Amino acid sequence: MLHAAMPINCCDYVLLDGAWAERVEKMRRRIAKVGSVMPLAKCFSRRNDGVQAFLGELEAFDHKTAADSAVP
Repeated sequence: MLHAAMPINCCDYVLLDGAWAERVEKMRRRIAKVGSVMPLAKCFSRRNDGVQAFLGELEAFDHKTAADSAVP
């Protein structure tokens, strides 16, 4: 569990296996349902061409915007 729990709280993007990516999505829905705010990494897996989507997100990542919005 720790191999997924720490990165989803500390990273912008995470590449996981399908089962773990699904668990994170379920957790994201539960958090939103209760109206809580908890930023989580965008998760990808091999399912649905997720590796290509993951690489595309990394290539499109705007470092300046991310640095400006980072919490000190």
